[in-house]
Amino acid sequence: MATRSQFFVGVALFLLVPGLGLTAFAQPKSPPEVVRVIPVWNFTLAKGNSVLLTLQGSNFIFVSSVEMVQADAPLKVATTTPLNRTPGLKVALTGVRTPTTLGILLEAPFSAPDGLYFLRIWAGGEPFDVPQEVFKVKVIWERPQIRDCVPRQASIGSVVTVRGKHFGDPAQPGKTQVLGYLRQPGELARKAPFELVSLSPTEAKVRIPDNAVFARWDVVTPGGPAWDFPVVNFDPLYVRTFPPSLFQPDGTLGFLHFSDSQFIYADGPQNSAFFPSSAMRAVGFEDRYLFTFPPYEKRVDFLIGSTKIRVRLNGANRLNPSESLGSTTLGLVVDGTALKVDIKFESQGTEFVGEYETQDIFSKKITWHRFLDVNIDNLSLTAVLTPVFFTAQDIRIQSVAVSSSFVPGFVVLDTNFSVDQTPIKDFIKGEVEASMRNYLLSDNFRLAFLPIFARQVQALFQGSPRINWIDVGRADDGGMKLVGSTRTVR
Repeated sequence: MATRSQFFVGVALFLLVPGLGLTAFAQPKSPPEVVRVIPVWNFTLAKGNSVLLTLQGSNFIFVSSVEMVQADAPLKVATTTPLNRTPGLKVALTGVRTPTTLGILLEAPFSAPDGLYFLRIWAGGEPFDVPQEVFKVKVIWERPQIRDCVPRQASIGSVVTVRGKHFGDPAQPGKTQVLGYLRQPGELARKAPFELVSLSPTEAKVRIPDNAVFARWDVVTPGGPAWDFPVVNFDPLYVRTFPPSLFQPDGTLGFLHFSDSQFIYADGPQNSAFFPSSAMRAVGFEDRYLFTFPPYEKRVDFLIGSTKIRVRLNGANRLNPSESLGSTTLGLVVDGTALKVDIKFESQGTEFVGEYETQDIFSKKITWHRFLDVNIDNLSLTAVLTPVFFTAQDIRIQSVAVSSSFVPGFVVLDTNFSVDQTPIKDFIKGEVEASMRNYLLSDNFRLAFLPIFARQVQALFQGSPRINWIDVGRADDGGMKLVGSTRTVR
C-alpha cells in the first residue's frame, strides 16, 4: 500500500478541484489498507458484466471514492480525485462501510479498454493504490454463447430472435455479426452474416435472407466466435401456394382442360372407361383407360333361399346414353392439403338391373333372370386426393377418399321376390366409389398426372436452394400451402 508522510486526525484539508469548487476531505490518521477482497481478488470481467465485492482491511472510514486504473496503460501521475474523469472500468462505493470492510461495485462498460486493472482508493484527497498481489481484474470481450433461437423455424424474410449472452455492445452493433448459411443455386453453402435488426447483450434479432439453408447459428464479436456448445440450428422455410383455381381455365394448369374429360360406365369386362381431354393426351395421358364396373357377375350380399343375385349396368354400349352412365360435369380444384375431384353423372332410362341365377339340373347351364330395375338419379362423386411431398421432384398419392350420393328408385318386376333395397344401394354406392378410387391410385393415373403436378411444384421453388422436405397446409385463400425446408432429415 502506498503511504504518505504525515496524517493529522480531525484536520480538514481543503482543495480547489477544477469544476467542483471548494471540497473538504477528512484527513485519516493512517492510510486505508486492503488485505483481502472477497469473493474473488484475481479474476476476469467480461464487458457488459458487473460484480459486487467486499474489501477487507483497515482505515476505510475516511475513504471518499475509488477508481480502477489500467495497469498496462501509460503511466500518469494522479493529481485529482476521479470525480471528473471518464473511467474505463467503472467502480463505485455501495454504502457498505465499516472501519474494516468496504463494499464496491465493478461494472465493465463495452467502452472500457481491454486489459489489466488495479484499484485506487482516495482518502483525505490522496490516492492509495492497492497492490496487484492483493487485487486485480482483467477486462475482456467474452466469447458469445448461443442458447436458443425463437422460433426455430421461420419463413424467408421473417425476423427471429437469437438468444444467449455476450452478444456485444448495443451501441456498436457493427462489431457483432450473426451468421447463418446461404446457398445459391448450383453453389456450395457458405457462412454469411444476416441482417441485424436489433441487438442487446443477450438477444440479437435478425432477418432471414433468401437462399438461407438449414444450419447452426454463429455469433462473432470482438471476443471471437460463439462457443461450439450448445448447437442451435435454424430451419428457414420457403413458403409457396397453389390457388384453388390451379386446374381451372384461368389457372396455371388450366391448359389441361380437365373438365373436358369424361367417365363412362357400361356393362361388361373392361367396358367402362375414362377418356382424358385432348390436352391431357397431348402431355402424356393415354387415349382411354378401361376397367370393369361393377365387377362382372359379382354377387350382391343378399340371398333368397340359395338363389344368387347380381346387379349390373343396364347395357353394354357405352356410346348409348340409355345403356350407360356417363359423367356430365367434371371438376378439379385445390382444396387445402388435397386435390378435390367432383363428378356428376346422368343417363337416360334404367341404369342398373337386378338378376337372379338359375341352373339347369342336367346341362348345368346358368341363366340370369331380370327381376329388378334400379333408377339412379343425381349421381355425384367426390374424390379427395392427398399428395405427400418427399421433395419437389418426388410426389406421391398418399390416399384417395371417395364419397358418393344419389337417389335410387326401385321397380320390382317379379313379385315372387321381396327386395331389400339397402344392400343393393350399398353395393352400387360401394362399387361406384371403388372404381374411382382404384383408377386414381392406379399406375395409369399416377404415372401420367404426378409428373405434370411435380413440374408445377418445381416451378414454385425455382431459384431457391434445393428443397428436401415439403409440408402441406391450407392457404389463406383455401388453396394449398407448400412449406419447403432444406434440412436433410424430417
